[in-house]
Amino acid sequence: MPSLLLDNIVQELLVSCIPIPINLIVDNLVQEILVQGNAYYPEIPTIPVCFSIKVRPTFKTVIGTNSSDREMRVPQQVFPLWEIEIHYDELRSGVINQQTYTDFMQVMQNFLMMYGKGQVFALLVPWDYSRKDQVIGTGDGNTLIFPIYRTWGSGSAFLNEPVKSIKQVFNVKVNGNIVPFWFYSIVNNQVIFSGIPPVVGAVITITFSFYYLCRYVDNDFEVTEFFNNAWETKPIKLRSVIQN
Repeated sequence: MPSLLLDNIVQELLVSCIPIPINLIVDNLVQEILVQGNAYYPEIPTIPVCFSIKVRPTFKTVIGTNSSDREMRVPQQVFPLWEIEIHYDELRSGVINQQTYTDFMQVMQNFLMMYGKGQVFALLVPWDYSRKDQVIGTGDGNTLIFPIYRTWGSGSAFLNEPVKSIKQVFNVKVNGNIVPFWFYSIVNNQVIFSGIPPVVGAVITITFSFYYLCRYVDNDFEVTEFFNNAWETKPIKLRSVIQN
């Protein structure tokens, strides 16, 4: 369990009697431990893509129409599926000017490892990969577990969508005060406080980065070598998954 492992590390630090710059050494180590309870997904290579990029949120709705053309609409899902279309205009391979390039191999390997659209992978989306001081709940004096959401929109027109894969947690705050890392852990994309719940009315926020969980839409992958050791792809279609 991450909490047990964290407790052991903290105990070792306390009994060592060695001056340790906690914020420089321990914090990075503990952040890795805090998120290890999450499922692991292979990450698609973060090689720069070519513009334009297409993004399309989609919903499913059942619509019934009577003889007078009045409609009855029933949404079939609470959260959207995100369809993303990208392409790479240059993927290098081989040795060029005494430098080895593996761009082409990385992208192709990811597709092969996923068996086309058969598996799910993590995608770090350049336009939507982090939140600062994201509100995830309000304390009631009893609750210890707070699922992590990301907010789309503002005012009355907003959507809180659950985050499916955490990349890194930078801090957790209660009423604007940073919570020491040993008072909470991140398990299954939830903040879990250790023993002491936030007081009634306390606002819980988190600053973090995250992945989209996606799969390929197609089972084939076409690339063209337009110059020696330089490849380009046709548009690659990806689709987010609500659950794996």
